[in-house]
Amino acid sequence: MTDIDNIQPPADKPRLKMLQSDTLSINWVEYQDARDRSKLSPHSHANFEQGSLAIDGHFVHHLRVQWGVDANQWGEDQHVGAGPASMNSIPVHLIHTTEGVGAGRHLLINVFSPPRKDFVDKGWVANSADYTHG
Repeated sequence: MTDIDNIQPPADKPRLKMLQSDTLSINWVEYQDARDRSKLSPHSHANFEQGSLAIDGHFVHHLRVQWGVDANQWGEDQHVGAGPASMNSIPVHLIHTTEGVGAGRHLLINVFSPPRKDFVDKGWVANSADYTHG
């Protein structure tokens, strides 16, 4: 068992505390007040799914369906509100970012499957030495 208060966030990612198991990466994302709208991070994942569990605060999940050659298949961007005790599942290749909105504490738990080797390689995962990385 790991006490989250004892985990030091990476110097370049002060909002994040990262853990893993054999099959999951778990990111504790915590910050005060609204996220700076000029510094959001839209991205997609080619090799893993993400679940985002809102614990405290209010969020907007900004989602953009990957465009393909057939414009008839394109979807509109979605901006999904999420309050405490809500979960959003983000499939592979979906462009997304999450914005904490409003005043107060924001706590979001992001769970990835399979584990994020890229985070381990950057030295961001607090308990990575406890697991074998293939």
